[in-house]
This record gives sequence, structure tokens and C-alpha cells, in this order.
Amino acid sequence: MDIYPLIVERLKWDETVLDRAIEVLDKWDEREVGPARRRNEWRKLLLAAKAGEEGYNALLELLSDSGDEARRLKDFAPFAGILPREDRRKAFLQCTYDH
Repeated sequence: MDIYPLIVERLKWDETVLDRAIEVLDKWDEREVGPARRRNEWRKLLLAAKAGEEGYNALLELLSDSGDEARRLKDFAPFAGILPREDRRKAFLQCTYDH
């Protein structure tokens, strides 16, 4: 099990997820965590998702996509701390079991 379906579900009922992910990006910007290009890609995606349905749907599609480009971007995703520990644990255990 991938953790991103859980994040997609959380996005559907918790409107604070986008704000919290942007806050993570802000912290990463302050500390220059990772490539600036990737931080900028995520900021653009999250702001578009906050701005309207088209951007929101594009974000959900990206998070649900298992293609190479989506996986590359999701490898550096600002959703740390979004899911409760137990949900992350279940996803990790399922992923470990599947491999």
C-alpha cells in the first residue's frame, strides 16, 4: 500500500492539509532543504489546488499517479506529519509485505 491514497482521502475531508503542506515548504525554504526547483514545483501545485477545482483535481491526480514523473515528484513531497502515526505505520507495513 502506498501512503498517497491515504493523503488523497485526507485531502478530501481536511481542508487544512494544503495549508500544512505549504507550511512545510516554507520551513524547507528557510533551511534550503532539497532542490529549490522541487520546492517550487510543489508550491505551484499546492497554490493551484487552493485556488480552484482544476488545480485541486490536478493535485489529486498527481498523488494517485504511479508513473515515473509523479513518483519522482512524490519522492520529495511536503506532506510530513499530515497522517497520524498509525496510518503511516499501516501503509509502511503493507508496503513492506507487498515487496
